[in-house]
Amino acid sequence: MLASSLAGGFLIAGQIDLTGVSLLLGLALLLMSKAPIRDFLRNPVQPHALWAAGYLGASGLLLYPALVRLPPGILILSGLVMAPSVPVYLLAMHRRKEMRIRYEVPAMALLALAMPYAYSVSGGPDTGVAFSIFLLTFLYYSGSSFRVRSTPESKSLRAGLLYDAAVISGVLILAVSGTLPPVVALAFLPFLENIWRALNPRREKLSHLGRIELLKVVVYLFFLVLAYRT
Repeated sequence: MLASSLAGGFLIAGQIDLTGVSLLLGLALLLMSKAPIRDFLRNPVQPHALWAAGYLGASGLLLYPALVRLPPGILILSGLVMAPSVPVYLLAMHRRKEMRIRYEVPAMALLALAMPYAYSVSGGPDTGVAFSIFLLTFLYYSGSSFRVRSTPESKSLRAGLLYDAAVISGVLILAVSGTLPPVVALAFLPFLENIWRALNPRREKLSHLGRIELLKVVVYLFFLVLAYRT
């Protein structure tokens, strides 16, 4: 999902420069730091601390050129998202519960931030577009999390169904009213598959599910870029 966020931001901005590359590498290292941070939280010994510090330090150096180019509005958005999301997800990793849907949602917000970052550091001039693509991507990723984590026996199956229906309805209303570009509604066509699977649940192989989700995120990105690039 980090890759799709970055790709979407760069494509909507229409370019990528050295600062964008630095952002890409820095966020990749930050994502890779998850394992050593998790190990340190569960077993706080020096080797784990050193690995975590190393990844975070290298990530910070690479991210610095991009962060200083972010407009104030995106920095404020980052603070509002990170303030609750980071502590909640760190606590979930410590308790070995980070794979549960309730704790994956904050992680989806953090991953969605990469899209307005990529858009803004690559010359995207409109802070309103940056906010919109963050919110839409967060909504899409959260729906994907429900889809992947729900099983035929889980209580989250109904919650995912209601969530998908609510998001599709809200996006359609905003698109019809002109608040969002009309093409944005097409970006959420993949949610129809989520709803169909919730109404017809069955167990699926992870490899098959992974291919479906990859195809769906490509559809989402195609229409999102089409909506905001033109």
